[in-house]
Amino acid sequence: MLTVQLINEFDVFSARQRALQVAAICGFSSLNQVRLGTIVSDIVRSVVSSGAAGTLQFSLGGAMPSTRLGISIATGASNPLDRSALAEPLRLANDWADTIDYDQADGAIVMWRQCPASSSLTKDSFATGLAKVDASSADIRRGSSLRQDTLHQKIAGLTADNSVLTARADILERQARQFAERQWSNEVRYAAAVKADAQKGEFLAVLAHELRSPLSAANGAAELLINASHLDAAQIANIGRLIKRQVGYMSRLAEDLLDVSRFERGTIALGREVVDLGQVTESAIEQVGALIAAKVQAVRMVACADAVVVGDRTRLTQVMSNLLSNASRYSPSGSEIRIRLAIDGEHAVVEVADDGIGIDPQLIPTMFDLYVQADLTVAARDSGLGLGLALVKRLVEAHAGTVSARSDGKDAGSTFSVRLLRHRGP
Repeated sequence: MLTVQLINEFDVFSARQRALQVAAICGFSSLNQVRLGTIVSDIVRSVVSSGAAGTLQFSLGGAMPSTRLGISIATGASNPLDRSALAEPLRLANDWADTIDYDQADGAIVMWRQCPASSSLTKDSFATGLAKVDASSADIRRGSSLRQDTLHQKIAGLTADNSVLTARADILERQARQFAERQWSNEVRYAAAVKADAQKGEFLAVLAHELRSPLSAANGAAELLINASHLDAAQIANIGRLIKRQVGYMSRLAEDLLDVSRFERGTIALGREVVDLGQVTESAIEQVGALIAAKVQAVRMVACADAVVVGDRTRLTQVMSNLLSNASRYSPSGSEIRIRLAIDGEHAVVEVADDGIGIDPQLIPTMFDLYVQADLTVAARDSGLGLGLALVKRLVEAHAGTVSARSDGKDAGSTFSVRLLRHRGP
């Protein structure tokens, strides 16, 4: 547990820094780190502005491997937090946190947020990270104390001469802190924008490569048809099938791009019906059957009859198809793909495991992001646009579920797990 004392406005910036550092330890994205920093600093600013002294605490709760980050801001029962004055910060907190509790007896607000499953966080690594944060905090507090002493002496001298100068010094002090916070936030946003721009540039290069091959094949087939006088009916039919395959491939690329656009604009629409995940998996196997058959691979499925959820059957089939396609593409010919459907408490779990090229552990935290791909090895040059896993994550989260990956490294295979709430109704 990490505790930050809240006494004056110097602690607002300190609280924000601690929130950003703890969020990074838990593996949250840059955007969620900044969101938590803003929420915490806004609440802490309201606390110290009211003249109340309080504490900010960060802790880890929940049974492993399921872990939740807890953030508690307390001022004590004698001076409870005024929730009406915290309306806007709490509105932002409601969008970020899974749960928010208000303890009237202790005058505390406690927020909980599930840590990303991809972060590989443990209680030991969390404790180690907090120790480093606390050590850096001590250095900052000592430096801040010296700066405050010097500043207060100057302000006291100015006050003796002219009370107006004191007011101006307070204003400049507050503006300097606000400027430092905005500068840090802008640096984070700039770094994220530069990274996103680089990823999109790489993505466009891959897109051009992926379109060039089917377009060249279709163009060559069209040339043959233009001079079809020497071709018999069987040859023309083969050319037609070739064109159809290439157009179908380009259509799938276009559909993936449209899905990404729908998610980014928030216009994705999902149906709601009772869905048997076993049937969904069987449909997905049929969809990628040609790819699996071409590599002479075997699929072994262990299913649970109770693996039933509520969701969009077509989109859930798309999730399973993408996972199976990945498993087939990145696995050698003649290998086996294993699918397991199981029940874990209130959740239905689907696991897709393969004996393929495996995953670099450094890639796992970002492999579900848009425009992110592994290096294209010789065994994986037919890897598409790298949108499949990003779409899997967004579709699963749209169903209030989670997706995660694990691997022991290169050539050790990989396992992808999808968790969805079970349907227990009639």
